[in-house]
Parts: sequence; C-alpha cells; structure tokens
Amino acid sequence: MKKQIKIIDFITKYGIAMVLLILIILFSSLSRNFLTTENIFNILRQVAIVGIMSVGMAVVLITAGIDLSVGSIVGVSCVLTAKLLLAGVNALLVVIATLTISIIFGLLNAFFINELKIPPLITTLGMMTTLRGVAYLITGGLPVFGFKTSIDVLGKGYLWKVPVPVIIMISRILMLKARLFLFSNLILFLKIKK
Repeated sequence: MKKQIKIIDFITKYGIAMVLLILIILFSSLSRNFLTTENIFNILRQVAIVGIMSVGMAVVLITAGIDLSVGSIVGVSCVLTAKLLLAGVNALLVVIATLTISIIFGLLNAFFINELKIPPLITTLGMMTTLRGVAYLITGGLPVFGFKTSIDVLGKGYLWKVPVPVIIMISRILMLKARLFLFSNLILFLKIKK
C-alpha cells in the first residue's frame, strides 16, 4: 500500500516533467533537427510572451485570485503600440504610453474587485470582453502592419545568439523566484522572532 502511495506521489510531483521528457525523446527520434540550438530557441521564442504573462498570473494565482483579462490587455497594448508607431510617435513614448495604459487597466480591475467588491471572475471576464471590443474598434477588425521601428529588438532581436524575448522571460521568472524566496524567508523570520 505504501509503495502505491509513493508511486502516486512521484507521478503527481514529476508527471508533467516525465511527459515532457518522453515527448522530447519521441520528437528527437522522429526528426534530427528537433534538438538543434536553432529549434530550441525557436520554441522558446514562441512561448516567451505566454511565459512572461504567466509570471504575473502566477502571483495572482498564489494569492488565490484569477485574471481572465490578461490576454486582452496584451492585445489592446499591441494594437495601441502599432497604431502609435504608424502615426510616427517616438518609440520610447510609445512604450511608456502602452505600459501606462496597461497599468491603468490593471488598476481598474483592482478597483472593481477591492473597492466595489465585484468577484474577480466577473470583473476580469467583463474587462476581457470590453478590451477585446476596444481592440476591434481601434483596428476595424483588420491587421495593423507597415511600421518600422527601433523597438523591434524586443521581439525580434538577439543577444549573444539568444532571442531577446527569451532573455526577458527568463529574467522575469528569476525575479519572481527571488521575490518568493525573500518573501517566504521574511515570513519565516517573523514567525521565529515571535
């Protein structure tokens, strides 16, 4: 009986990693290009945006919250960025404006949840739907393209052969881990001090 519990604990703890390892072995055997540096960086570049957003979502989930509007906030931010760049606005001002708008949407969510006591699921679902509509209104439902900019390096650039989005994702993950480590040690220290 104890052996079965240990196996279940092992699968629960390492099951996802085992599935990932099996998939890597399978894809490597099916294609000799799978485990190349170029392909690994390509895969990491593709998951970088979701990875960066996941860092913020991890904090929300750790605090027993939920935010469904993250993707729509990113969508409106991207549309705003593209439209401002097409209008010839300075790239630094575009980044500042986009970050400011994103922070305002986050603060609106926080206001509705904390001050008006609307449940997070309802608040963020409403914000998600609203912002998706705003993005469609701004673009007319059409793709935005044709701009050349100096901030392309954030999405397309490389630093020592490593894609910049991957560097940003890894740095955000490490910063979150450091914060969680410091926070947990602070709590432990305060408990010991009492």
